[in-house]
Amino acid sequence: MTVAAVGDINQYPHRIRVSDAQIKAVPVQRYAFHGVWNFVTHLGQAPEDLRDPTINLKPTT
Repeated sequence: MTVAAVGDINQYPHRIRVSDAQIKAVPVQRYAFHGVWNFVTHLGQAPEDLRDPTINLKPTT
């Protein structure tokens, strides 16, 4: 595995408060395996195919 990293020297505002409602509004698609930390977030509106919010990596037969 090769990993590359670049330092981010930009300035960002501190102590921004995010409400529970704002967090819940983020469309999150979780993997079936350890979905607590394996997930994909979507910006803006959720895609139409996000009806099933779980991603299953096992092949279907």
